[in-house]
Amino acid sequence: MVTETGKLLEGIEAFSYWCRQRKFPLEKTLDEYRTTKKKYDRYYSDQGFINGMEKLKNTKGYEKIWLDNLYYLDFYAIERFGKTRLGTLLHYAKQGQNKYLMSVMMKEANPKIHNMVNHLGADAVGFIPPTIRREVQIMKYIQADLRVGIARDRHQKTQQHYSCPSEITFQPERAYSQCRAHVRHHRTTKI
Repeated sequence: MVTETGKLLEGIEAFSYWCRQRKFPLEKTLDEYRTTKKKYDRYYSDQGFINGMEKLKNTKGYEKIWLDNLYYLDFYAIERFGKTRLGTLLHYAKQGQNKYLMSVMMKEANPKIHNMVNHLGADAVGFIPPTIRREVQIMKYIQADLRVGIARDRHQKTQQHYSCPSEITFQPERAYSQCRAHVRHHRTTKI
């Protein structure tokens, strides 16, 4: 949890703060959180990551997406309680271009990514550069900080316009609330 003044709170201190903001009773809300968290825990593999293919396979236009596998380290947010710890760190690190929060996020994510790469037997990791200009790019920070000991591949994301097939422009990422919007976006985007 990040307060309005920018202080990073953790654990029960963060949860108590969140409850006080909403005038929720701490003990009851904590029990509800534990119940909700158990519901989400079933999506994690024994190795600690989430297979995102089932949700993607049920998305209209899936046949035009050429992915063999899709994995997540954590949910970005969970019902009623909002962003997860990793989701919060990602959000504030990216939006605030905050290198300290990026380092905290990567300190937690690096072992999980390393575990995933080893378990899957991956031989390369790909990085798609961001297209929204920021002074501090989180993807560049992740690329520099990620220590997995395998090949790194840098991709370029472009969009080809139908009105002028030879014209290529960068297509900025957007925040998508539904997978369908992601599919529509990727139909016209080449990687």
